[in-house]
Amino acid sequence: MAAVTYYFDAYDVGGEEWETTPENMVDGSIALADYASTGTNGDIELLTGNTCYGTDLGTITKIELRVTSSSNKNAEVVILRPVFGGSLDGDNHNFEPNSYDPIWSSYFDITSDTNAPGTWTWSDVQNLDCDVESSNVGTLNAW
Repeated sequence: MAAVTYYFDAYDVGGEEWETTPENMVDGSIALADYASTGTNGDIELLTGNTCYGTDLGTITKIELRVTSSSNKNAEVVILRPVFGGSLDGDNHNFEPNSYDPIWSSYFDITSDTNAPGTWTWSDVQNLDCDVESSNVGTLNAW
């Protein structure tokens, strides 16, 4: 089976969200002008839904996350932390963009993260959430 790609399309409106245009992190666009941003260290945006319908497409062998980001100084970090079952945090996966232009992180394998399902189902993929946290920020952007 070929790889299937989904994106996060909902976030915790009025709760855990980045300070500027948080809706842009989940709009499916990677256009240069369509980003969420924060200047606050430790800011978290909780992504609460994705485009997986839960349809059984066969055996799941790997689950990965990645992000597109840019920064205005060296050493800024975007932390991706999967959230399983609505409340169980996985491991932190750090990306240091070091670029004024948006760039993609590598893929982070979350298949066996702390609190990940022992055997993944398509419902687990459908219900996967993710914290996107800022660290050491000047101004950090994410798509």
